[in-house]
Amino acid sequence: MSSGINEVEMITPLDQPMDPLDNMTPEETKALEDWEEHFKVFPLLQVRLILDQVHSCRSVSRARTKTK
Repeated sequence: MSSGINEVEMITPLDQPMDPLDNMTPEETKALEDWEEHFKVFPLLQVRLILDQVHSCRSVSRARTKTK
């Protein structure tokens, strides 16, 4: 992710030790930190979208109830 290349060959196999990431350039380190921030916020965005959808469904349901 830090290199901007999404090739399967770059992924460390699960049966091998994890890459210690000690050979990354400053640009790669920054890119990896940016991805980390993205994924920290992502679940919050999902929750927000779900809550917005629930609110919309409730509003529609209430509107239908009032018109009956």
